[in-house]
Amino acid sequence: PMSLPPIKDASVLAEVDAVVTSLSVSRSERSAHRQLVKLRTFSIQYDKRVAIGRAGGVPVIISALKKYGEGTAAIAKQGCAVLQNLSSIEGNADSIVLHGGMEVIVKAMETHYRDVSVQEMACAALRNCASHPLNGGKNRSVIGQAGGVRVVIGALRRHGKSAKVCDKGVAALGNMCLGSDANRREVGKEGGASAILNAMRDHDGHEGVCEKGMRTLWDLTKSPMNVELLKCEQGVEDFLLGVGAKFPRRCKQKALQIFLKL
Repeated sequence: PMSLPPIKDASVLAEVDAVVTSLSVSRSERSAHRQLVKLRTFSIQYDKRVAIGRAGGVPVIISALKKYGEGTAAIAKQGCAVLQNLSSIEGNADSIVLHGGMEVIVKAMETHYRDVSVQEMACAALRNCASHPLNGGKNRSVIGQAGGVRVVIGALRRHGKSAKVCDKGVAALGNMCLGSDANRREVGKEGGASAILNAMRDHDGHEGVCEKGMRTLWDLTKSPMNVELLKCEQGVEDFLLGVGAKFPRRCKQKALQIFLKL
């Protein structure tokens, strides 16, 4: 993994290290939940995200999710939320992937598929881990092999009325597919193009969902299979052009590019 920047304030590292240590020795769900909430609060700040990574927090958080996350959605939610924040830094994202975090996040999504908060936080963590420029390609491959494409599409289908799940889920699929023919094909096989279109239709006034959806659909058209699948969607050309007209700055160009492929 990429190295993390140094921490200038030793007191920050000491504060974080104490919580990471407490989580590592937690013997109950209640104790683990309490420490994860603290780490989630810490991870809002950039320097503490770095400190958590430098204190060895990533494998400890993943271990807590493995031990307690399957039994309670509250722990799965907090654990995925911490990983979401940490993974905005590439060194932490690489560490999450290295220590089996993708498999743990996918398992949390499978186990707590009804819980919209778990789905939202998990989608955001997958989105971030797939977003970075240096090791992103390797991370995207690991995410795909772990079943990340499948569970995100499942989240879009089950929680399509949630703008937050759609925003993060569509972005996650878009990042997973960057430069990955395997993930593009997997999205097609799992009905991802249809799920993305439905998310855009359900939130056609949400610029973020529509922009991310348009960008992801454009990337998917690099796979001939997905072009054919999109052609089967009733009224897709008019819908995409309509979204482009509604959000011309962010969506119009991609809408026209997709239209020309269809």
